Amino acid sequence: DVFLIPAYLHLQSRTLIQANRGRRNQQSQESDDVPIENIIAKMIVAPEKPHVLLTPSVNPVESRKIGIKRIVTMLRTQHNVNLFSVAFERNKFWQQMEPERMIVVPYVVRPPAQPRSPTISTTTTKAIVVTEDSAISPSATRRISNFVFYSGNARKNSVAWGGCDRKMIAPLSNRTDMHVHLVSGSARLTQNDYNRYMEESDYCLILCGDTVTSRSMASSMVANCIPIRVGSRLRGYCESPCRKGWGWTITSGLAHLPYADSIPWLEFPEVDETEFTANPHATLVRNVFERYSPSRKNQLRSIMQQVRSGFVYGYGDPVETLQFGNAIPFIWKSIILHLKTVGAV
Repeated sequence: DVFLIPAYLHLQSRTLIQANRGRRNQQSQESDDVPIENIIAKMIVAPEKPHVLLTPSVNPVESRKIGIKRIVTMLRTQHNVNLFSVAFERNKFWQQMEPERMIVVPYVVRPPAQPRSPTISTTTTKAIVVTEDSAISPSATRRISNFVFYSGNARKNSVAWGGCDRKMIAPLSNRTDMHVHLVSGSARLTQNDYNRYMEESDYCLILCGDTVTSRSMASSMVANCIPIRVGSRLRGYCESPCRKGWGWTITSGLAHLPYADSIPWLEFPEVDETEFTANPHATLVRNVFERYSPSRKNQLRSIMQQVRSGFVYGYGDPVETLQFGNAIPFIWKSIILHLKTVGAV
């Protein structure tokens, strides 16, 4: 048996704040709100069985604000619950538990539009194998060969917190055969332009930030833009110029990549971060453009097409939408396989 703990804590943040104020001020009796951890505690019937918290966080501040720390502490110390959690990255400061107890899931991104008819089977469960005759479905978008896209914020804390300097892409910003820019404020692309660039580019750079992960990976998979990982951080390593910093976790090989049971991530391009920093264009030519032939790129896009629906939680507003994607079957499969791997089921 596996017990799932659903808790839309982001919507409960006001209740949690009021509950905290009530504890700090015992004389205040204005709020009748029940702390969410007390509600969750009443759900526990077999603490020795694996329980999975279905609330990922994106930073330590949010984790505390929405109550993940209190909930995890209560379940593990007061009720001895065999607790696991889904997570956007294996970060003990976000999910308040050991990295090996986290199941990585994709970030929530907004797809360009809901497809008129599904092209991906909703019963995809088998691992995908790269073969020479793999093919991709026809696409209305014509991609520009070897065109590389990246548009993102410099992340002011990334150097101090983990040795990640996004300014390493600066030498690429004036090239006409790619669109690679650090942006902020009014210079940021609209969501429509961002999606269009991803859909028309051959490759999308995936950079580190304040921590290991960002939404760029999920966005590139949805747009069928082949991700180029810069550095080995997403595979759980911290190699120079990476350094141990505040607010994230070195997992020593436990990857921060979702759906590793279905996606052969090692088949996708990864470039050395030190080499890329020294000469980004030469690194891309040598390690990506010269190594990935059209047929090999088609093979990768075939994989991406088969798992694309697993990166789509829904269409439109993530809170109000009733147009759901197909992420749940992929996540459920990842949960079961992870629990089997660690001997929990």
